Amino acid sequence: MKRTCLLLLLLVQCVWAMSQTAWIVETVPNTRLQGNDIHVSDPDGFLSDSAEMRINTALCAIRDKADVFLVTLASIGDAESKPFATELFNYWGIGDAEADNGVLLLFVEDQHSLEFETGYGAEETLTDAKCQQIFTHTIVPYFRAGDYEVGLCSGVADIV
Repeated sequence: MKRTCLLLLLLVQCVWAMSQTAWIVETVPNTRLQGNDIHVSDPDGFLSDSAEMRINTALCAIRDKADVFLVTLASIGDAESKPFATELFNYWGIGDAEADNGVLLLFVEDQHSLEFETGYGAEETLTDAKCQQIFTHTIVPYFRAGDYEVGLCSGVADIV
């Protein structure tokens, strides 16, 4: 009986592990292709529909100043989050080419990672120090409490 239970538990863990998607840059759903009013890519469902709508509305309102995207992923496997963010930012072509005003906020749950990637035009307002302040004072307290949605919504509000 013990062996059967252990075998069943092992089988369940294997199936669960195989079901976890390790995203690569080319497979992350590019919401930009769906229209200019969609700034959130949340394929693993960290955000409610209402939170996505609030974030999209807020980011659409500042589109003429900055082209901001939020991407939330459960896993990127063994890839490092900062280079992944840079590659995704460039692959999607975030921001106006002349203004270089793109901003990507990438959350990777299994690495407990949050990366800001900014174009040079956006760095004038959204400096590294400001990004660190948003991360430390706004987002982290909610993440520590396990509330990713409120942390991300609050972080986006601070960016706006």
